[in-house]
Amino acid sequence: MGSTQGRNDWQWIKLSRRLRQELAGQPCWLCGKPIDQQLDRRHPMSFTLDHVVPLSVDPSRSHDPANLRPSHRRCNGRRGKDPSYCPVQPAEKTPPPTPIIASRVWR
Repeated sequence: MGSTQGRNDWQWIKLSRRLRQELAGQPCWLCGKPIDQQLDRRHPMSFTLDHVVPLSVDPSRSHDPANLRPSHRRCNGRRGKDPSYCPVQPAEKTPPPTPIIASRVWR
């Protein structure tokens, strides 16, 4: 079978419809930004379900709701099969505060 194995059958369609309703309002798990549920499904920022453990790693979890998270189509596509991909950049470290040097000498 092709790369869409298990994602075009009736079980998948029912599951994805149910999870789309249940997960409405949750942000993209990859970038943290909101997902507009009204967008056309072909739009890059539309809702899709992302497999936490990619199908290439464990195809038996294709219909496991615990393995699915809400994501933008673009984020899901960029992640691809790489389970370590994380588009959210870690917060930049703030520079340490400038030390205050105390002196007993008044000017």
